[in-house]
Amino acid sequence: MDKMALSSTKLSLSRLKNYLILISTVCLLFICIIFTSDKSHHVVTMQTSNIIQTPSVRRGDNASLGADEILPQTKIVFLKTHKTGSSTLTTVIQRYGLFYKLRFAVSNIHTESYSSTEKFTRAMLAESEDEEVFDVMCYHTRFDRRTMEDIVPGAKFITIIREPSAQFESACNWFLWGERAGIPGPDPLRGFMADPVKYSSMEFQSSYLTRNGMMYDLGLDFTDMEDMDAVDDKIKSLHSELDLVLISEYFDESLVLMMRLFDWEFTDILYQKQRVRSQSQHSQMDPELRAKIISWNMADVKLYNHFNRTFWSKVVRQGSGFWEDVSTFKHMLAYTNTACFNSLYNDQSGGYSHVTQELCLQLHRTSLRQLQVIHEKQHIPIINIHSLFRFIITGPGI
Repeated sequence: MDKMALSSTKLSLSRLKNYLILISTVCLLFICIIFTSDKSHHVVTMQTSNIIQTPSVRRGDNASLGADEILPQTKIVFLKTHKTGSSTLTTVIQRYGLFYKLRFAVSNIHTESYSSTEKFTRAMLAESEDEEVFDVMCYHTRFDRRTMEDIVPGAKFITIIREPSAQFESACNWFLWGERAGIPGPDPLRGFMADPVKYSSMEFQSSYLTRNGMMYDLGLDFTDMEDMDAVDDKIKSLHSELDLVLISEYFDESLVLMMRLFDWEFTDILYQKQRVRSQSQHSQMDPELRAKIISWNMADVKLYNHFNRTFWSKVVRQGSGFWEDVSTFKHMLAYTNTACFNSLYNDQSGGYSHVTQELCLQLHRTSLRQLQVIHEKQHIPIINIHSLFRFIITGPGI
């Protein structure tokens, strides 16, 4: 090359050299793109005018699961617990099921509850044949895996739990315990904890949630709430019966873990928060009040501590790619909610090809509206007098 540089054709050869370098660089870049396209949904985003551009929305990387080919999970039983973020998660599952034309097992009382006080039986289903099976269950009931397996054979079983003192405070204020139990004073939570035995023994709507509400939803009977051996046995049973327990405090991380385990896509787990209370509807908890709530709900505390540990164990096994996916999802979620709910939606979607008018409409629907759509698509008749009577007796179970 030195001799060529000294020749009379120095300028022409220099230009040729530059062209060759440019062509080589382009070819190398093209090879890298082809190579990375065989990876999972780990994403490189480009920025134009400070807007994050379209990420890949392909399904999760299941290499860590030791699978060459895994089909998306379409058989799901979601055990909907109270005041844990479960309504938001319900909309995710409903939207997924509607998109893929899955069949939902819906309640014969035509609400978001099969029953909040009884363990599930087939008789709670709407207008179904005795041997009929479904793809999805995602409404309130008390857990009985054996019966549910008959309804949704081959299902993955999931639920969501929340830090117990936060879940208890939310239930107290959402379900108006102060008003329904006649608790004096401006702060129903503090008033309830002044005499929890008295108020929890009263009969009023949602009174079944006044102690260890999450464990009650998951099948632990009232008679066993103070028996720590029975509580430990129940948690051990749940550990073997549940495929994934999501954690409300780490909602995005939980959804990404579910996406990867179920081989879903980023767009499948987008959401808008449901049933969020205003700040004025929250009770303030000092350390003393929180300690009382923890002591009163010790079964829920043991439940939360156990599955919080197992959740992070599952995360660790996913490898570093998990956190790349969490970052990608958070960016996508933020953009989607901005585009859909801040009047910024347009056909171009700022480079995000997944944001469509139909997606925005779906995200805007509440879980109750999604249930109505499911009823329409499955030709389920309107509520009857028997169903209405049962709804009045058991409550809405939200």
